[in-house]
Amino acid sequence: MVGRGVHEVYINGGSTDIELISYRSNGRPKTAIGKEQLEAFLKLKIPLSKIASALHVSRPTLYKAIRDYNINYKCFSDVSEAEIRQAVEVIRRSHPNAGESMVMGHLRARGFHVQRSRVRSAIHHNNPNGPMSRFHPPIRRRV
Repeated sequence: MVGRGVHEVYINGGSTDIELISYRSNGRPKTAIGKEQLEAFLKLKIPLSKIASALHVSRPTLYKAIRDYNINYKCFSDVSEAEIRQAVEVIRRSHPNAGESMVMGHLRARGFHVQRSRVRSAIHHNNPNGPMSRFHPPIRRRV
């Protein structure tokens, strides 16, 4: 065997290379992931680790399928800081005591998938004293 898929054959004393069209015979069989199924999972913004476990493949295999199908996948929405601040301000008006995780849930419900650090900075920008006002002092106990 000369290379992968290339075999050396001797005909009438001479040597000729023939490329075989064959499927991999060694190793684990290739996993088939459907493009439509993969796009449907990604459209729902399901984490890649959960998609991989649902399809019974590893995360690197999933990344390879995304790359092979030329799927444009971004975890987070392309939203400006001003839009995030405006959305957080609207959420904070209706839920003044909402914390970081609750605001993130509201943003996801509105279709914004953004990093936690960006949400945190928007909360601090809208109300710099807000996180400190929700901080409760320790309970004083009698000894």
